[in-house]
Amino acid sequence: MASNKLQIYEHYLSASEKHQKFQRQYRLCRAEGEYRWILDTAVPQFAANGSFLDYISYAVDITDITDVKPQFATVSEDEAGLELALDTAQMEVWNRNIRVLEMTHQQEEIAVDLAKQELEDSVEERVKNLNEDQVQLQDRFFQLSLDMLCVAGFDGYFKLLNLAWEQTLGWTKAELKRLPFINFVHPDDREITLAYAQKLAQGIENVAFENRYRCKDGSYKWLLWTSRTLPEQQLIYAVARDISERKQTEEALQASYNLLNSVINNAADIILVKDIQGRYVMVNSAFARFFQKPIEEIIGKDDKEFFEAEIVSRIREIDLRVIATGVAETFEELIPQDGVNHTYLTTKNPWRDSQGNIIGLIAITRDISDRKRSEESLQALVAGTASVTGEEFFPALVRHLANALGVRYALVAEKLDQNLDRVVSLAFWEIDKPGENFDYELANTPCGVVYQDGVRCFARGLQQLFSQSQYVAAMKLESYLGTPIIDTFGNIIGHLCVFDTKPILQEEYAQAILKIFAARATAELQRQRVEFALRHSERKFRELASKESLLNRLASQIRASLDINTILETVVTEIRNLLQIDLCLFTWYCSEAQPPHWEIVQEARNPAVPSLMGLSSTTEEVGAIAQKIFYKEIIRLDEVQNIPEQQFFVGLGLTAILVLPIHTQSGEIGGLACNHFSGYRHWLDSEVELLLAVADQVAIAIDQAELYKQSNVAAQTAQEKAQQLEETLSELQATQTQLIQTEKMSSLGQLVAGIAHEINNPVNFIHGNINHASEYTQDLLRLVELYQQHYPNSVAEIQEEIEAIDLEFLSQDLPKILTSMKIGTDRIRQIVMSLRNFSRLDEADMKEVDIHEGIDNTLLLLQNRLKARSEHPEIQVIKEYANLPPVECYVGQLNQVFMNLLANAIDALEEGQGIGHRGLGITSPNPQSPLPQIHIRTQLQGNIVSIHIADNGPGMKEEIRQKLFDPFFTTKPVGKGTGMGLSISYKIIVEKHQGHLQCISAPGEGAVFAIAIPLQQSKP
Repeated sequence: MASNKLQIYEHYLSASEKHQKFQRQYRLCRAEGEYRWILDTAVPQFAANGSFLDYISYAVDITDITDVKPQFATVSEDEAGLELALDTAQMEVWNRNIRVLEMTHQQEEIAVDLAKQELEDSVEERVKNLNEDQVQLQDRFFQLSLDMLCVAGFDGYFKLLNLAWEQTLGWTKAELKRLPFINFVHPDDREITLAYAQKLAQGIENVAFENRYRCKDGSYKWLLWTSRTLPEQQLIYAVARDISERKQTEEALQASYNLLNSVINNAADIILVKDIQGRYVMVNSAFARFFQKPIEEIIGKDDKEFFEAEIVSRIREIDLRVIATGVAETFEELIPQDGVNHTYLTTKNPWRDSQGNIIGLIAITRDISDRKRSEESLQALVAGTASVTGEEFFPALVRHLANALGVRYALVAEKLDQNLDRVVSLAFWEIDKPGENFDYELANTPCGVVYQDGVRCFARGLQQLFSQSQYVAAMKLESYLGTPIIDTFGNIIGHLCVFDTKPILQEEYAQAILKIFAARATAELQRQRVEFALRHSERKFRELASKESLLNRLASQIRASLDINTILETVVTEIRNLLQIDLCLFTWYCSEAQPPHWEIVQEARNPAVPSLMGLSSTTEEVGAIAQKIFYKEIIRLDEVQNIPEQQFFVGLGLTAILVLPIHTQSGEIGGLACNHFSGYRHWLDSEVELLLAVADQVAIAIDQAELYKQSNVAAQTAQEKAQQLEETLSELQATQTQLIQTEKMSSLGQLVAGIAHEINNPVNFIHGNINHASEYTQDLLRLVELYQQHYPNSVAEIQEEIEAIDLEFLSQDLPKILTSMKIGTDRIRQIVMSLRNFSRLDEADMKEVDIHEGIDNTLLLLQNRLKARSEHPEIQVIKEYANLPPVECYVGQLNQVFMNLLANAIDALEEGQGIGHRGLGITSPNPQSPLPQIHIRTQLQGNIVSIHIADNGPGMKEEIRQKLFDPFFTTKPVGKGTGMGLSISYKIIVEKHQGHLQCISAPGEGAVFAIAIPLQQSKP
């Protein structure tokens, strides 16, 4: 019976208590599993005395009732005929025990006729009621359906519609019936709709399709149709469902897929997906272009189809590691392509299913060969020009430029005269060899365009663009890239260019490299011009030989520094001493300040005159002199009082002024001023010329200092001497190595923290269960002992097994094993905790910590190197820790310092024992070396925390100690050290923590590394 059993039973109990008649409807399950609706009617039966006897009931199957019209064709006149009539009607079951007591035949006939008439009346009434109920039920179902139900004729008009049509489309039923239904169909869908309607008219019973129907507001909705036809009635019965939202979702998903697919396939990077077996599941167009194969031929294959065995092994090793660990990896790799090795930067991530299970990996690969070549080009430029000046400089420059860009020709040229359109080459690189210098006209050449428009690139079609140039045609040039060389006054003094017989493919990269080389060429060409001007001045004014010598010394001093304040301080001091003036100063124009003003930043003065240091003045206050400085004009006033508009300077007490404007390449504007406070001062032409030369040198030095601060490229463009270039290169290499080391330490910290976490879980599981295992073992051993006490004479087979397993030894050794396991797990947990504390991934920021904990963790990680070995005894560590409060520091970086210093101390002690060789300047180890010791002492002196790490190793010579913190300086053999450990430690202590790090050592006296950092770091 259906799920309403309880309700039916309660209905029965309620009626039976009052002996009332009742009806019920419910479903019954047939043997084959089909449910049928049943109408059940029950009538109570009473005895002659009125007492209740029982219920007589009948049940009717009303599932398929449509038009029940019972017919009583033949009904017998006896009891059997009456029963047959009741069975045929399936409406009522009468009490079959009809008593015929003492009735005559005529009475029986009358009784039968009465029963028959009563039965017929009852059946007709019941069928009528059922038909009415069914019609109402069907009409209610039709009108309340959420789907759009309809009946349409073969004439193309709707005949019957339910309410869902009005609710969905907005049309009334009358409006929909008034026009052919095809009028409401979208014009693009009418053909297919008529085709399906034709199929229905031809006798195909069931048809399903989709089309768009017009709403009353003019919009369209997608409908899914299910139709059936009755040809004999010329009618189509159909159900339509609104699927507009589904269609919109499908279109949005398709658009999203198309967008994603377009992004992946148009990406310059190689994108691929592999399954766990290493087979390609998806690759983009860049991958297909790399192997010059269609994507269809790549899918389903693995790396063995495309790479050599060695490369396949390397790739598969990384793939398996990413899949096994679930951690993404980024690395560089060399991949051969067309016989040339290309450098690729690859990132591989695990590919997971919806449940988070790893089912493969996703990789993105970028060709960084150009970036690598750029780095190599910069290094080659520095290395190739570091020790080269004068005539050798420009040939070296064009050679490295041609190699950096892979072109056949490179040229650097100088303009002969500001008024002439003609240049002369300073160096020319021609097809892998130096070419002869020459001069030529700029007209009708791409170089002429550079002098007019600045940096220009003609990536292809050069011969068509400059068909009148004899050089372009003769050399069959296809591409050109050039940039002007501009001095500090904004004048074009030459140009640097490359050209080739093939197109330039990477314009932005080529322009970036060219600008780097052009900056270096600008500095050198200006230096040579300054030197030429000085030599010319020396020949013309022999009497100023001593002053020119001083000028050269001044230029050398200011070029030797990259600090702007130092440069300006040197300049004003030397000029005042040179010219014997009262005051020499340098002022900057602060254009970005509000309001903009002039500020004096350096001065050198006679102690008898007032100081103007820090004086700020607006352009309006300074007057016409400021405007002249803006236009790069020299201000030369022998007597200020005779010029009325210079009252500002008269108010300062100045009597004579000589100002030289200085404009830097970065757009900064300044002025170098010579001043007198008493009397007339005639400024000689020779003095002005010398100061012009000084101003040029000052501008060059300032440009060098500014470029040095901007990037690693500035080092090559700002230096003029070999020693300066070497120092800059070392600084760049140190910075690069430090960045690499920092990245390695960061990655190592992440790896260490991850490993510590992964080890910690199983170790905690083992450690937590060892105690239980030990207790269970003791219980089992006691049980065995009790068995032996109470059953000393065991059977032979048990006795043999006891002897075979050596039960006595096992009973003694098993507890020891468990104890050893507990000691081992304690040791592992201690190491894991040290690893996690040492990595400090969550403590990259400045915070207060216990530095003793960092030292102890570092010692624990180095414990293996402290143990005794066959080559040397155990290294003893002596700790003298003061009672220190928490120290504010960068925890991870300070741990790195402890690691470097302690590792170096261990290396020194091992050398003292005759192990290895670090080249500390000691000819041979002491054969009577004392027991190796490392002494660690901490103390607090005011606000300074001191950490001393000392060893009793062989010590070092003074020349070694002085270079100890220099970048790349190492005493270890090749391949054993980078020379950056102590240099990085020094930077961490001094620059990051505003502290001090020094080494105290002498041969045979060991070494002490003293660290001093503030307890609290000063706030910026």
